[in-house]
Amino acid sequence: MGRILFWIVLALAAIALWRGWQRAQRRARMTTKRKTAVAGESMVACRVCGLNVPRSEAVVDGEHSYCSEEHRRQARSGG
Repeated sequence: MGRILFWIVLALAAIALWRGWQRAQRRARMTTKRKTAVAGESMVACRVCGLNVPRSEAVVDGEHSYCSEEHRRQARSGG
């Protein structure tokens, strides 16, 4: 009887350790996802329409940013 109880307790301890390890792994992944989501790209406003676009997608002319090539041409022509 004592051996059976020993193996049952050992199995329960192994299950508890396994679940604790999985929980720690899940927490680590969630922390990494949060850090990635927060670290975004800066936005710039189009000089013509005011639309905010990511800096990497903006059309830049000198120190001004535009949402499209059409708005850049429009600002250059003065219309």
